[in-house]
Amino acid sequence: MVTALLLGAADVDGSRKRADLVQDLLWAHTEPADHLEHIRVRPHWVGLEAVFLLSSAYGAAVPCGALALLGRASAPLAAQGYTPMRPVE
Repeated sequence: MVTALLLGAADVDGSRKRADLVQDLLWAHTEPADHLEHIRVRPHWVGLEAVFLLSSAYGAAVPCGALALLGRASAPLAAQGYTPMRPVE
């Protein structure tokens, strides 16, 4: 499991909808090499928190998959007002 914060304006009224939108956006930019099994995005006081469940069969490559995904999705995330922070295990 890897977690990354997506810094952006907290939207109290629409934060769940924005989290769902960003979750779909991340899925749309996922590639097989990311070894992603599940994504959960939820509101956080600094913006959003993305939790990635990646296949443990790939060992050290797991954080790299999340980092690569966030890199590919950085422009679409920025268009939604979010800046991804480096993921942590």
